[in-house]
Amino acid sequence: MDDDSNLEDDTTTTPLPQDNSIAIIKEGTFNDANADGFAQVGETIDYDFTVTNTGDTALNNITVSDPLLVAPTVASRAAQSRIWHRVLV
Repeated sequence: MDDDSNLEDDTTTTPLPQDNSIAIIKEGTFNDANADGFAQVGETIDYDFTVTNTGDTALNNITVSDPLLVAPTVASRAAQSRIWHRVLV
């Protein structure tokens, strides 16, 4: 029977604050196939997305979505980078 005295070995629960945050960087590289310095139909841009967990909470099933690209799911890791390809039309 717990009598709430200082001699009792009660469980102590201390909630820890969580900082939920991520950072995403999108970089594009123009592939100038004919090296003329101008974008033309059929030339491409490679996009590299780097997603980093900048908080202290584990993240799972991170998905990058871009209205111009069809992006696959990015695996959950501290930092993950994927390259997507877009053809100029």
